[in-house]
Amino acid sequence: MQNLEELSKQTTEVIVIDNSTDAESADLMAKLQKRQSLRVFRNNKNLGIAAALHMGIKRQGSTPTPWL
Repeated sequence: MQNLEELSKQTTEVIVIDNSTDAESADLMAKLQKRQSLRVFRNNKNLGIAAALHMGIKRQGSTPTPWL
């Protein structure tokens, strides 16, 4: 959570891909979704890092991304 807060200070938007977390993490993801600068996308199962990164790239749309 602290890392996401620091990232939010450095950019206008942070995209989080949740690769199927446990119940405790799901609560955290629900809280994150309420923040304006964070967009959270959840998968029903762990698709792996490559699929999660690809999903993040697709979700960012036409907005240039300084880093991934």
